[in-house]
Amino acid sequence: MHGPIGYGHGVVGVFGAIVGFIGTLILIAIVVAVLFFLIRFLIVGTKAAQLYLDTHRAPAPVEPKTTPVEPVEATPASAGPVDTGSPAKVSTSSNSAARKPRTPKAPPS
Repeated sequence: MHGPIGYGHGVVGVFGAIVGFIGTLILIAIVVAVLFFLIRFLIVGTKAAQLYLDTHRAPAPVEPKTTPVEPVEATPASAGPVDTGSPAKVSTSSNSAARKPRTPKAPPS
């Protein structure tokens, strides 16, 4: 099969092996570089996203302040009939102020 021309391990074969080895090294270097930059991009992007969320996160909802309820004074039994069938209605100034609907301020003219 191998004729007198000398196919195989001659000068051209050694040169081809060297070129193939260098080409393989270049391809490995390119793959390593792409993986390095991809991982770096993902790490930096994750840190940047976390910093963005930390600075732009909505504030936690604030619970409304409750006002203490004033105790109801006991009425003497001779004061009159007591209605026990309906729920107790305690009207204090703080409760009536809390129940009023708030009206927005008029815009400046």
